[in-house]
Amino acid sequence: MATEAVPISSLLDTIHDQFSITMEEENALKTASELLHSTETLHKSTVSNFDQEVKKRLQRLCIIALGGVSIDEPVSPKQNEKYIQELKKLATLAHEIVVNQDNQDVLMQLSVIPGYVMEFAQEEVSLAVRAYIACPDLLINDSLRKNFMQHKDQFLSEKGIQFLGNMTNKYTNFPDVLAKIVGSVAKKMITQERALELPSEIPDLLTNEGVLNLMLSYPQAYLNTVEAIDIFRKVHRHYGGDVTIITTLAPFLSYPGRKELALTIKNQTPILLTNKWDYILAFGSEYIQDASDMRFFSRVIGEFGEQAHVFIKDYCQCIDEKVITSKEKSIALEFAQQFRAVSP
Repeated sequence: MATEAVPISSLLDTIHDQFSITMEEENALKTASELLHSTETLHKSTVSNFDQEVKKRLQRLCIIALGGVSIDEPVSPKQNEKYIQELKKLATLAHEIVVNQDNQDVLMQLSVIPGYVMEFAQEEVSLAVRAYIACPDLLINDSLRKNFMQHKDQFLSEKGIQFLGNMTNKYTNFPDVLAKIVGSVAKKMITQERALELPSEIPDLLTNEGVLNLMLSYPQAYLNTVEAIDIFRKVHRHYGGDVTIITTLAPFLSYPGRKELALTIKNQTPILLTNKWDYILAFGSEYIQDASDMRFFSRVIGEFGEQAHVFIKDYCQCIDEKVITSKEKSIALEFAQQFRAVSP
């Protein structure tokens, strides 16, 4: 059966009452097709896109309804059910087309997404369609759509759809980073609330890909709060935008109260920024509480050289086992100096 010129209504009449397609679903498919054809502002290609997706499923079912057999695709109950379920998804889309018939922009969006709805389970289709309406960028931004599909469990909800809509509005001037920020939210690197605040807080940084990637890589240190952003700006300026140093400092700045300390390392304890010793900067507050602890580690390295690794390991173990505290670091250093002096 050649279906290209046959209206959807006729094809639906052919299979009427023979499959689990409800009257409501049939009416939605018929009405949506007629509505799209009668909307002058829609390009013919977008209208035919919807019709083709629907007719592709109906053609198969019509062959069965008329008692025929497709040579290219033998009759298979499992395959037939697949086409029925896909037709039901398209009926859900058709319902949204009818509901939004007075909104030309939305009609344009809905007329080009029939193929996309097949990626969702039947119970997800209605929410997915609403997500596409709320966030038109999903139609043109492959990276954004990929993040959406990979983490759809986070976005196929009332809150998720509202978030996507708000992101579309907030990032109107920053379309190039929309997918990246949504992806960071999906991966739980930043919260939805934080993502919506960034366009007003760091509009200058959103347009700098390298800087934004750096901040997103270490959100706890450089992005999650207003203070973190302030720290990033100061560190970035103080160290001349040196990515290696800024990356090295990120674990250090993940602990509270270290902003000012971070700005002193370059001049007071620069050895801690080198590859061999930068692991010290990731130490927690039980080991580093103030500038004196930084100077202590720097002094240990200066006195013991390579052997400082052993001392630092033992020193941290003593603190972990509560043998001493960081306030008693001078005692530990004095003991190590005496031990070295009597060792052969």
